[in-house]
Amino acid sequence: MADNERPSKTSVRKAGSKIRKYRSGEASQAEFEEALETVRVFRSQFAGPLLMVTNSVSGIASRCGIDARVTQRLKREQTIIEKLGDREKGLDLSRMQDIGGCRILVSDIAEVRTVEAAILDVWAAQVAKVDDYIACPRK
Repeated sequence: MADNERPSKTSVRKAGSKIRKYRSGEASQAEFEEALETVRVFRSQFAGPLLMVTNSVSGIASRCGIDARVTQRLKREQTIIEKLGDREKGLDLSRMQDIGGCRILVSDIAEVRTVEAAILDVWAAQVAKVDDYIACPRK
């Protein structure tokens, strides 16, 4: 695969399946390496959009008068492999939703709610679901 070539959804799905097979002893090292290259290219596609989101969120917090620390991360390659092979055996790599993430650190819950409302004002049309772990914490 060329460096600037984006893998198709089908090739990403197949790469995830091949990694799962390799982890269970059903695929060769060469097949694994080829799948891993597809994962690397797929993962790298999230870097640019993630940077845009991080910068936008930082600006939103600043406009709200909140001194927020905004960080970002791309899921580590090894974690993607482990998630595909061990933790979520039926997961389709092309539908993995947490490859990139942005975190906003603020001083208190009031600031959380202020930034949350401002983000939803800006991106309401793109937000499919909001999980409120303050109101409904995980066990």
